[in-house]
Amino acid sequence: MLNSGSHASASPHQLENRHQHMSLIRLKKHIRHSLASLGLLRPMRNMVFLLRGKDDRASSTQFISSLIPKNALIFDVGANIGQSSEIFTRTGSRVVAFEPQLELHGQILQLCGPRALIKIVPLGLGSKIETRSFYRATYDQVASFREDWEGDHSTVTSMEISTLDEQIQTHGMPDYCKIDVEGWEDEVILGLSKPIKLLSFEFHLSEKEIERTRRVLTRLMSLGPYHCNIKPPYHARFLLPEYIPIGEFMERFPHDLDFDLPAGFGDIFCSIE
Repeated sequence: MLNSGSHASASPHQLENRHQHMSLIRLKKHIRHSLASLGLLRPMRNMVFLLRGKDDRASSTQFISSLIPKNALIFDVGANIGQSSEIFTRTGSRVVAFEPQLELHGQILQLCGPRALIKIVPLGLGSKIETRSFYRATYDQVASFREDWEGDHSTVTSMEISTLDEQIQTHGMPDYCKIDVEGWEDEVILGLSKPIKLLSFEFHLSEKEIERTRRVLTRLMSLGPYHCNIKPPYHARFLLPEYIPIGEFMERFPHDLDFDLPAGFGDIFCSIE
């Protein structure tokens, strides 16, 4: 059954796993910035996969390809350095990557390659068009528009926020929208008034964040007949044997669903079949 909890409600084992994960993120960040400054991020990343003898990008590319049409349009909301955008471009899709941390844009381009069909938009997304404080942390993967989000906020900057509706008017309706915005997912979804056929968003299993996830699901249920499944982090597979209608999913999430997330977080995929 569910291995619940993250943040304050996490078990000691989950807290240890999460602390180890964050330490690894810090180390990777320093290495990434050094390689990116030399223009070596992409070739060194390829070399690492080659030396490991296993390219996780291949399975991830196959997984995403199975969910989208050919030549798809994908929104990557919260692109960070382009880890997901790299996979999306490998499927042959056109990608619009939304990332407010301008210093990461060069790394996105390096990972996706010079010929990739990708456009980077230097904006955050939310429930309305406005300017908000953006809280940066020493490790860029947990920067957030939420002041109470995890991490030590080293700087605060003002950032322009758009909406999914406005960006759909600009770029077109995406075939898939991935949202990973460090606790800001419910605000992003409030800026959407039309159903996107396939979208995913990150969720966390602390009591506070479960309620936030329910708000996202409630909003999506008002937009269309979605069905839901769960994907663990760093793995290209679903945890549930089949998609569940969103109403039933909400009633059962999280404790009446048979899944295990040792890290305390994952992604919920919502599809209109």
